[in-house]
Amino acid sequence: MDHSVALALPAPERRDQLDRYLSEGSYLPTKTRILGEKGKIEWLPHDRTTSYSALLKADVIDSTEMGDDDDDDGLSRTVSTPAVPGLIRLNSKKHRTLADHGAVASIPEDAQAADDDGQLPAAFSAPSSKSVKGEAEEDENELHPSLSQGLTSPNRNPYVKFRLPSQEGLASEVVLLKPLVQAGVASKAFSVLSVGDLAELCKTAKASGEWQHASRSLCAVLRSPSVLNSSFHFQGFRKQHLDAGAVYDVFEVMTEEEVPVTVHDAVLEAAEHGLKQLTAEVPISGTTTQERLRGVLVYLLLPQLRMVKFIQSRRHAVLSLIAELVAALAPSDRRVLLDLIATELPQAFVLSKAVVPAVRGFLNERVQLLAARRALDDPHFWHGVLLMQLLFLANEKLREDKSAELASHGSDTVSLQNSFLRSEEFLISALDENSIPAQVALQQLLQVTRRGSDSSLPTPAELLFDEASVLNRSTMWLPQSLCVLLMHRNLVSVAYKQSVLQVSNIMKQRSLQDQHLGPQQILAAIMAGGHAARPFVLIRVNREKIVEDTVRFLREVDAALLHLPLKVNFEGEEGQDEGGLRREFFQVLIPRLFDESYAMFRQDPESQTTWFSLSVVESEDTDLMFRVCGIVIGLAVYNNESGIRISFPVALFKKLKGEALALADLQDVNPTVWMSLQQLLSWTPSTDDANKEFEDIFCLTFAASYEFFGENKSVPLKEGGEDVSVNFDSREEYVDLYCNWLLEASIERQFKILQSGFNQVVDSALWSMLTAKEAHTMVCCEPVLDVADMRSGARYDGYEAEDPYINDLWKVLHSLDIPRLKKFLAFTTGADRAPLSGLKALQLIVKKNGVEPTDRLPTAQTCFNMLLLPRYESVEKLEKLLLLAIENTEGFGLQ
Repeated sequence: MDHSVALALPAPERRDQLDRYLSEGSYLPTKTRILGEKGKIEWLPHDRTTSYSALLKADVIDSTEMGDDDDDDGLSRTVSTPAVPGLIRLNSKKHRTLADHGAVASIPEDAQAADDDGQLPAAFSAPSSKSVKGEAEEDENELHPSLSQGLTSPNRNPYVKFRLPSQEGLASEVVLLKPLVQAGVASKAFSVLSVGDLAELCKTAKASGEWQHASRSLCAVLRSPSVLNSSFHFQGFRKQHLDAGAVYDVFEVMTEEEVPVTVHDAVLEAAEHGLKQLTAEVPISGTTTQERLRGVLVYLLLPQLRMVKFIQSRRHAVLSLIAELVAALAPSDRRVLLDLIATELPQAFVLSKAVVPAVRGFLNERVQLLAARRALDDPHFWHGVLLMQLLFLANEKLREDKSAELASHGSDTVSLQNSFLRSEEFLISALDENSIPAQVALQQLLQVTRRGSDSSLPTPAELLFDEASVLNRSTMWLPQSLCVLLMHRNLVSVAYKQSVLQVSNIMKQRSLQDQHLGPQQILAAIMAGGHAARPFVLIRVNREKIVEDTVRFLREVDAALLHLPLKVNFEGEEGQDEGGLRREFFQVLIPRLFDESYAMFRQDPESQTTWFSLSVVESEDTDLMFRVCGIVIGLAVYNNESGIRISFPVALFKKLKGEALALADLQDVNPTVWMSLQQLLSWTPSTDDANKEFEDIFCLTFAASYEFFGENKSVPLKEGGEDVSVNFDSREEYVDLYCNWLLEASIERQFKILQSGFNQVVDSALWSMLTAKEAHTMVCCEPVLDVADMRSGARYDGYEAEDPYINDLWKVLHSLDIPRLKKFLAFTTGADRAPLSGLKALQLIVKKNGVEPTDRLPTAQTCFNMLLLPRYESVEKLEKLLLLAIENTEGFGLQ
């Protein structure tokens, strides 16, 4: 049996404390004999632990099993004191060793054994105060500056030496040698440092204000990976298992203000020292891989890693080593570490409050450093990204393994969500246009994917477990494909991906514009110094007939021209389209195009989502309308118009991306039907004949009925389904067939036509990389309207930011309810929704436009998100005229 070293327990201060260290220790060697005072040999039982008092009766402890091991750093145990002039008798040329179940412990060769006649060598005779002091100094230098007693010669198979004060004032020397760890496997008899011991140390330290003792013990463990791997386990478990929740609670005590900074520095230094040892051992492989990696979980739980008040370089040194270790591991070993995280850090609060924030903070700070250098030349950042992917996949594994179990116990959706981390918690939040421009991220992706021709980007699992995804130790770089931001798209916010998609769309539009330039235009561009009027596609519409004009235009236009930039002209209205008119075009068109009066779509009264109507007359005109609907959605995406005024469910975007739908998707499409089907599945019988009882209560057949212009129609869900009753045993089949019919079969024709129109415009690989939920968020979602966020990004022309008049303006805006605030946004920007990255991204411009006396209304230039605001004499007049202006916002004649 392998054993672990118990070295980090607090040093005993009195003799009566020593029994605990021995009785809680491991077993003595397999064949151990005690030489009594008269030379009589007494054998100890094989599995018996021995107390200090028992050893007082012995002169010499001798092991008959010998062996040599130059590399082991573990220990076996004996005690030597001046009061008991005994010694381990060892016979070896190089190291004196004790074997215990295959675990070997050694004494440095400079510690000479007893001669055959039993005389003690000088090294083990009763030490003088001078020699003891010298040894203590050597110990401190080799282990840790904060330790006054502990391991001796850690690189040469160390032992533990303590000095116990006696009543007579003479110091007794105690040498504790405990069983070896084969890189992390602990004995059943003890853990190196238990959570309870550390909690008691911290409790005492908190009460006394003296943290040195607790710091010594924790640092000694952190500095030795083999010791750490065996620490903080659940007591009494047959298999070793980290008590992560308790470790987190104890570590949190160390975050309190009264803990000295020197303690935190010592912890970080010890963790760095231990991680350097562990990373030096990579590649790690073999049956002990899990045991050797368990300590990594403890390092990740250290609260100092997420406490930004400490020096960044110290925190980053530890996290960089953890990330480097993950990057250097073979894919098979990464799977082992992933399983360790999923099984031994299963509590969502531990991942959410400790581990993920530490890694996320590390990545955010590295992004800021990269932004300052304007380069993506930091290999440690990419190592950290790989570490975050490992945590992401561990969370997904937890979700997958536990969801069915929790659901079987009746847990609702909210409970399930609280059992795992949300995907948003893994995002690198510092990643935005101000840190790393979207164009840089796009160029990175195009280089790897052959200029975007390959739309099948790898999944996080494929990135992490690809055989080629291992760190090059000579260059410290991962393969190029792993050093691309958008390859790790699950760690990138939707807002940033939208920015990259917008840059991609603009680049494609400009490329097509250049292709459409004729010889004369090229010559004019040269004469004008390279500036030429670029071609675009222009649509002229009447505001009152916007649907008819749009349908006619899209029916006649060459499909290839739709990839040019779109510009809009409203008949009878002033305004040149620099983006604002196009934005208003979509805001006005889409609600009318998808209105129920056309009988193509229906809006659910509960979920307020828009879905395909079942009352559709199949005709060429209807087919054209569905195709136009798809083209319009595509044009909004391709021309970077987000937040269109239509509420599609996520299910539509799943279908656009070719994903299968299930019962859960029905909740947003038709909540009433979804609830009814849920009740069928959760129904429990009250009699022995469940099938008959189910049939009598629900009276269902394998058929679906719906209303078609006032007429009830029925369709079989399977062959002969109208004559087949649904019973208790077949209810799940019925639910699956009904969902497939309602979400797929019943709308197949109209959806495929809409999809063809959408794909006619949107064919970007970047669109393909979005998940259905992200696509839904980008097109339909309505971010929170935060006026304070809008003010933080605002700029001024003719006013100062701290002008009392400007303060009054923001007070008025803060007082607006949501409908009026939306009208203000539509008035100033042309859209009543905020960008995905928030209202700050609008960069609203407030420009001075006259002074009193004036009755001029505020006006706006939506193309530039500019509010033209006169300086009124009072806040009451400001509020009155601003509200009058925004209530009449539609149209471009106000200016």
